[in-house]
Amino acid sequence: MLEVERLSGGQRRALKLAHDRSCSSAIFAEVEALSALYHPAVPRVDACGIDEEGRAWLVREPIDGRALDDVLAKGTTDPQLARALLDQGLDLLLYLDAQGRCHGDIKPANVLVEGEGGDLRLRVLDLGAEADVMTPMYAPPERLAEERPPRLSDDLFALAVSFWQGLSGAHPYPGFPAELPPAGAPGPEPSSAGRPASSPEGPGFAAIYDF
Repeated sequence: MLEVERLSGGQRRALKLAHDRSCSSAIFAEVEALSALYHPAVPRVDACGIDEEGRAWLVREPIDGRALDDVLAKGTTDPQLARALLDQGLDLLLYLDAQGRCHGDIKPANVLVEGEGGDLRLRVLDLGAEADVMTPMYAPPERLAEERPPRLSDDLFALAVSFWQGLSGAHPYPGFPAELPPAGAPGPEPSSAGRPASSPEGPGFAAIYDF
């Protein structure tokens, strides 16, 4: 992603360009998805097109954010702020479901956090990837075992794993996805080793871990 500046007005924008023609369909899918959605977590598209080499491009508002796992570094995030970010993520997923969509590849790299201190806002990248394969580390076992379109439950699982990993520093299922838990198996119990050292038994983090 490149940062560009409009000649008129000096507005900063983010430019996304396909590597080659074969990747253009993913760019167009993202444009279609972003243009149809109106949610605070979804960046707005300004323009799109095809360059002289046949590669698709889009220009959207920039996101000056940090990856979710960086913000949720172990022991450095206030429990209530983490819970507020989780609520924002859930609100987005429910909004997408109401629009007949899902994200399809929720993971820390695709979830950015803007702002500082107590004013944090969650933003998402790569919307429109719902036809592609999920990143295995964040996909539920049944999604990896079946060839089917993504569902809300897939996004919810991926969001929960992303927050768990960010808060604890470890994946909830060691060895996943090479060692798959059975589909429908209950979630793991958070261990004391996985909780932030600054609040090992705090009620705030207990609530956050209760996905």
